[in-house]
Amino acid sequence: MVWMIAIGLVIGIWTIILTPERDPVGGIVAVVVGMAGSTVPAVLGTALGWYRIGEPAGIISSVVGAILLSCVYLALLMRELQEAEPPAKHASR
Repeated sequence: MVWMIAIGLVIGIWTIILTPERDPVGGIVAVVVGMAGSTVPAVLGTALGWYRIGEPAGIISSVVGAILLSCVYLALLMRELQEAEPPAKHASR
């Protein structure tokens, strides 16, 4: 369980690094999204009997899940920021 949180924390920190400066909710959400993305695939795969905790498949699924969920978060954040930007004013002649 600790390795899932550590993987999510690392991916969340990378998400913070890639996030634009004007992130309205701050970096905490990026870390939580990374942790959730890491934990859900590992728990789900274990519950379905695909692998046991600590097996390489579980670790790989945690990394992939954290990256995918963080990418979705970044895409939604970028979209929100683009919609919130006022249109550029054109210089009149």
